[in-house]
Amino acid sequence: MVETQWASIGSLAGPRGLVGGPFGSNLGGKDYVPLGVPVIRGQNLTRGKFVGFNDCVYVTDEKVARDLKNNLAKPGDLIFTQRGTLGQLAIMPPSGHERAVISQSQMRLRVDPEIASATYVYYACSSQMFNNEIRTNAIVTGVPHINLGILGKLEIPLPPLDEQRRIAEVLGALDDLIDTNERLADQLMELARTLTRGAAESVVPLIELAEIAPFRTVTPIGETAHYSLPAFDNGAMPECLDGGGIKSNKILIESSVTLISRLNPHIPRVWAVYPDADVMNVASTEFVPVRGVGVSTEEVYALVSSDAYLAQLSSRVTGTTGSHQRVDKRALLDLTVPDLRLLQPDVRVAIREVVQEAHASRVICAKLRRTRDELLPLLMSGKVRARPEGVSA
Repeated sequence: MVETQWASIGSLAGPRGLVGGPFGSNLGGKDYVPLGVPVIRGQNLTRGKFVGFNDCVYVTDEKVARDLKNNLAKPGDLIFTQRGTLGQLAIMPPSGHERAVISQSQMRLRVDPEIASATYVYYACSSQMFNNEIRTNAIVTGVPHINLGILGKLEIPLPPLDEQRRIAEVLGALDDLIDTNERLADQLMELARTLTRGAAESVVPLIELAEIAPFRTVTPIGETAHYSLPAFDNGAMPECLDGGGIKSNKILIESSVTLISRLNPHIPRVWAVYPDADVMNVASTEFVPVRGVGVSTEEVYALVSSDAYLAQLSSRVTGTTGSHQRVDKRALLDLTVPDLRLLQPDVRVAIREVVQEAHASRVICAKLRRTRDELLPLLMSGKVRARPEGVSA
């Protein structure tokens, strides 16, 4: 067994390697421009290992030079959430942007490559053990948060550098498989939406094709699959939990439905759900379960996840703040969609099959994530060795 020592996050940083975001007055909505240097916010840390720049705001080079040069990230840096969804973490990707600014709610770690592998540190800080330490040490007054002092003192196992690199390679191979299947699922979902456009010349209110599925709210018990907003944002697969830890009533899911989030519809959350018969299946009450009337769940999903439907949904919000805007659930069925009943039967069959295949890819992703997460502590502890390159079994 490889001897594994422990090291604090602060001890792994290079010169000025652990820094926080700018002061509040140095960066705000007034500074954002259509193009420039991207700003990394919490929503950029929600999909996989790398920072995502699809939903991004920007600042000018002049703004960076004047106020933000100490808050820059470059490829290979680790970005931690300081407040908000604690435990969020991603790596600045090796290509795409040479630099980015971290927001007030983020912290940046630039690992000293003579001490540690940045990718290994990413995996170690993604572990359940490390996230438990974050929650234990978080400051809970107001919005739960941590700071540079707290993050710098947290520790991770640190095997020899060569072993770190091998561990990162093994876990990276699993992440590559996850990314491949996620891309396949996304492409299949888009194909399903494309197939619905064959009926776009004739639109009808959704209520002609679907209804809000009858449901009841329950207190979860036992092994539970929880369809929550955070679970959707983290790969669109339910969280597997002990129902006793879920503190509020949820919607009981007893058959295949499409879930539509009515909270903040500018963040699209539409979910084709296939409940697991072996556990209790529940969903957040922010979702509305919808089922087809004369059309399948998959066809309903393809319709209500389209850009055209979601644009209508966003126009029906009530509420004055961006974080608490909702759509009345009765309005969901008033919005118009292509009349799929006009499509050829083989096209409708294709829509159903494509959405089902996309779901199958999501299931594979979930299994690969479980494998990765179970393997991570074994590799870090030295109980399982990552085989050196060129060594056969």
